[in-house]
Amino acid sequence: MAIPTNRDSDKFVIRLPEGMRDRIKAAADQNNRSMNAEIVATLGEAYPDPAPFDWYSFAFEEWTNCGRKLPEVERLAFEARINDRLSEEKAPVRISLSEKDGLTFRPITKD
Repeated sequence: MAIPTNRDSDKFVIRLPEGMRDRIKAAADQNNRSMNAEIVATLGEAYPDPAPFDWYSFAFEEWTNCGRKLPEVERLAFEARINDRLSEEKAPVRISLSEKDGLTFRPITKD
């Protein structure tokens, strides 16, 4: 997948070891792209974007590992801590915890 770049993209000058420019040029030619696109694609493979936050798994694992075993007072603090993290990650839900219903997801509604 081509990564769009333009004149306003970040620029970074590097010194290449002898022969590396030729290897990059050969790889770029083989992949039908510019040397810049080849370098960006190679860096993209080595430094991928971080995975998106999986809020459902996070909340469920926290509940399974800790939340079920807590007394009511501690469960409320636990619920608040989980909801704070969900809020930080801009998750579309908050949770409610109860002994009767267990873990419940509530969608966030806009007022």
